[in-house]
Amino acid sequence: MKKKGLLKKGSSVALVATLIGSQLLATVPVNVLAAENSAEKNSVDALPYYSTTVSTWAELKGALSNALVTDIYLDADITIGETTDVAATMKNIHGNGYTLNADFKQLKLTTDNAVGLMEDLKIINTTIYGLFWGDAANLQVTYKNVDHNGRQMIYLPKGELIIEGTVTSNSTAEEVFQGKQLTIKDNANVSFVSSATARTISPISFLYDNGGLYVGKNANLKVRSTAATIYGGTNSTIISYGNIDLKSEKFQAIHLASKGAMYFQPGSVLKAVAGDTTEESVQANDGSIFVEAGATFEVEGNGAQGAVIMGNTFKLAQGSNFSITNFNPNGSALGTYTTPANVIMKSGQGVSTWDRGTVTNPTPTATYPGLLNAQFTLSGYLNSVKQTDLTSNNGLFNSAYNTGKTGKIVGGSFASKAISQTTINKLDTDATLATGIAEPKADVVLKAGTTVIGQGKAGDDGKYSITIPKQAAGTSVTATATWNAQVSNATTVVQKGTADQDVARNAVDALFTDTSKTDIKSITDQTAIDAAQALVNKVQDPTAKADLQKDLDKAQSLLNAKNEQAKQDTANKAVKELFTNNNPASNAIKDTTNQKAIDDAQKTIDALAPGSVKTELQADLDKAQSLLDARNKQAADDQAQKAVANYAVNQLFVNNTPASDAIKASTDQDAIDNAQAEIDKIKDPALKVDLQKDLDRAQELLDQRNATASQLEKAKQDAARKAVNELFNNNTPTSNAIKSTTTQATIDAAQKLIDAVTDPIIKKALQEDLNKAQSLLDAKNEAAAAEKARQDAARKVVDELFNNNTPASNAVKPTTNQAAIDAAQALVDKVTDSTKKAELQKDLDKAKALIASKGTLKIDDFVLGTTSITGSYSGDVDRITLSKDGVESGNATKTNGTFKFYVGPGIKKDQSLYMVAYDKNGREIAREKVNFAVVTAGQITPKAMTIPGDSNISGTYTGDVSRIEVTITNEAGISTVYKGGTVANGTFKFYSFDKTKSPKDIIVVRAYDSVGKLLDTKTVTITNNIVTTSGNVTPAAMTIPGDASLTGTVSGDAATLKVTVNGTVYAGGSIASDGTFKFYTLDKIKKVDDNVTIAVYDKVGKLLDSKKVTIQAPTK
Repeated sequence: MKKKGLLKKGSSVALVATLIGSQLLATVPVNVLAAENSAEKNSVDALPYYSTTVSTWAELKGALSNALVTDIYLDADITIGETTDVAATMKNIHGNGYTLNADFKQLKLTTDNAVGLMEDLKIINTTIYGLFWGDAANLQVTYKNVDHNGRQMIYLPKGELIIEGTVTSNSTAEEVFQGKQLTIKDNANVSFVSSATARTISPISFLYDNGGLYVGKNANLKVRSTAATIYGGTNSTIISYGNIDLKSEKFQAIHLASKGAMYFQPGSVLKAVAGDTTEESVQANDGSIFVEAGATFEVEGNGAQGAVIMGNTFKLAQGSNFSITNFNPNGSALGTYTTPANVIMKSGQGVSTWDRGTVTNPTPTATYPGLLNAQFTLSGYLNSVKQTDLTSNNGLFNSAYNTGKTGKIVGGSFASKAISQTTINKLDTDATLATGIAEPKADVVLKAGTTVIGQGKAGDDGKYSITIPKQAAGTSVTATATWNAQVSNATTVVQKGTADQDVARNAVDALFTDTSKTDIKSITDQTAIDAAQALVNKVQDPTAKADLQKDLDKAQSLLNAKNEQAKQDTANKAVKELFTNNNPASNAIKDTTNQKAIDDAQKTIDALAPGSVKTELQADLDKAQSLLDARNKQAADDQAQKAVANYAVNQLFVNNTPASDAIKASTDQDAIDNAQAEIDKIKDPALKVDLQKDLDRAQELLDQRNATASQLEKAKQDAARKAVNELFNNNTPTSNAIKSTTTQATIDAAQKLIDAVTDPIIKKALQEDLNKAQSLLDAKNEAAAAEKARQDAARKVVDELFNNNTPASNAVKPTTNQAAIDAAQALVDKVTDSTKKAELQKDLDKAKALIASKGTLKIDDFVLGTTSITGSYSGDVDRITLSKDGVESGNATKTNGTFKFYVGPGIKKDQSLYMVAYDKNGREIAREKVNFAVVTAGQITPKAMTIPGDSNISGTYTGDVSRIEVTITNEAGISTVYKGGTVANGTFKFYSFDKTKSPKDIIVVRAYDSVGKLLDTKTVTITNNIVTTSGNVTPAAMTIPGDASLTGTVSGDAATLKVTVNGTVYAGGSIASDGTFKFYTLDKIKKVDDNVTIAVYDKVGKLLDSKKVTIQAPTK
């Protein structure tokens, strides 16, 4: 029974206990017995217990840890969270049918003499120790009504497991029970299955000496395993008053070590089966086995050793029932190990024996009937086992019994069982198989007279089935069963066959739902009845045939009635589906109902037999026809009006077609209103849709034309002004300078745009600015021509300095001298185009070099902050000077091919530095640029952020910043480093929406140069920015019909609009910068009594205001 709350017994006080979180906390005791009845007061000597109900692991752990709680009731399935030691002296878990998932954790009892209980519980996923296991002394654990599945059910090396009720275990790794004592209480039902494969990992294992198994009255123990089913150490004891069923697939059923003993008490049953092909099935080593009167002892072995082995005493008491079988042809039934054994064998029903290798024969090798009292000594465990000192009350047994040759021996009820009565089932002339029941495993012979017509063996269930040839009617067939030298017969007379009747009967019966034959099956149709009729026609017996025909006629009648009902159902469905809601009483037909649907329904009515059903359906169909005729007439009228309205609408558009998406110049509001009046005359709303859509489009185009007429001239003026402005620097004529891209073509294009302007004042101003541009272009073109002449003159003189008049020859003419070069230099200096001048100067410098001395310079990279430029030189260098920002000054100190030039501390990175070498004639023979050694620097300035709110970490940077790195530390102190983001054009940005959620996060940004050098580190400032938005809407009154749009004003943070018309919500409209709004509603608001509201929302969708719109009719 499930317990609720805190229970108390046997004490004048109860401990008030509260389960808080995962810990059971106890408070001060309080007196709670003032109102208890006398029965409760009389129980003061009972052991007090305290209980709690748990539904989570935290609660269960708290209850297990609390020394005062004795009983724990589960209120849900629970998974154990961790291995837990239980120090209490008593702890009972009542499962209430729930599951306790060990999750491969343990509950361990740690106190000597502790008592535990697992009740009404399913236990899964245990380790090889189980739940409530322990190695403390004298533990006593009870499992009652437990279903277990795990690696092992329980391990109690020094304790006792008590089983009550029904307990099952499927142990997947090791033993089911491994401990000192296993006690199975009266009436308990126990089933153990183990998957372990090693011989000694037995489902029931007594780990140390003096262990044992006790099975109570009417208790049942069933064990299945690959290992030996029961394995015990020295002095192990088995005592049974109940039923034990053991089976090992590969090893022994019971193995007890030295001095073990087994006691099978009156009323007990042992069935032990062993698959071991070498060892015994049941062994007490040098111990004893006692089978008392009323006990049943049945053992089966497959080993080369004796099936039952003992070493002290083997007693089969008078009144006991025993059967010992060794299926191995080399193994005997009995044997001893380590010491000879005294065998006492008594049977009031005699004893039967089978020689080795014949144990499966139904007849024993020898039978010793009547009362048998025998006693002898055994020595040996193989088939060479010998008996000595044999004495018995049966002289034949004294002279013939040989233990070494005996593979099976039975006594008691196993020897006295009489053969079962043989039966043979009815045979007819069509039979080819004889069946019946005989003694299980008996040999069965079938004879027709004296002729054997078949033979076989009865199965374990006694049933036999033997093939025979067909026999003539009237033949007597006898079945004879032989077992254990006993014979039993049965005879039947072959009857004439009824195969034709049976086939027909099966076919007819299959038409009906049951034997009452009051209804046919849903699958029965005319084809099935016709097939059955064909079989009935073949029946020869007239009486049987008449009975079959009578049943078949009944089936035909039921099918006819069923078919007529189906026709009525079909007709009824067809008629109803013509009407709205499938109900003729609605007096309205569906939109989908047409003449074909009515004609099809008429056909289903015509197929009915005359009667009231047919009459009523015809009346409903006639109603549908009348409604369809009326609808068709209205549809024809609407089609005619649609043609009129269609013509009126088409006349509004260019080429008389809405597809042109352009209205005629003659289309005005009166024309549109007249077309609307024609559309309104159509009754069918569906016919109006396309027409109304086209008319609404015409209205939109007319509104656009009216609205854009004044805008066209403005657009022409803007285009002309833009074209004129773009001719000038900074797009402004007041700059008095045209762009380098300004050409005659761009001026002509601007002139065309000015010509399109109609406003004379605007046009004049534009023309004045264009004329200015034309004047500037003319002046520019004249200057360009003069520059071209200077360039051509300089080019000619420079080219003539070289062989073949081409600098590409890389050789000057013999006539080229310094005077010629100076003259060329004078012409190059007059060129103003910097690009052309540079090209000319380059070629001229080449000529200078060709007539000058030779020399080279190699400059070391200059480090900012130092004061000297150094390097090396070679060739005809006479002196070296510095050109700083185009100004030469000073001379370097030269020493053995190296030089040093003192520049002082003022050099800046953005300055242009060249070292220039001259020969002794003062000619420049080398010029090299001074490169700066790379020294990176930079800073970042992150913007403040609002979180939540901002999606990016951003800011600006200076210097050599190439990439950034972001570190975010959350409230728990966990830091995460992110790389990425974009760094360009003096700004950086890093997407952080999914990485930072709290204003308490700490965000640090680090800046690096291109080679990973850290340049700067900054922390981002975070502010909580809670934005409060508000706003209002004021709609203008509307005139319907008339107004095509809803207008009004908004204020505050209003960003979007929604209009609701008769419950339908429309989003859209536009809000201008001056706070006015417009929402097109021509296709949405149709009547004066429409219910219209307008609502405004901020940019994140928050509702700010909602107002009802006033709708008024037009004034007359």
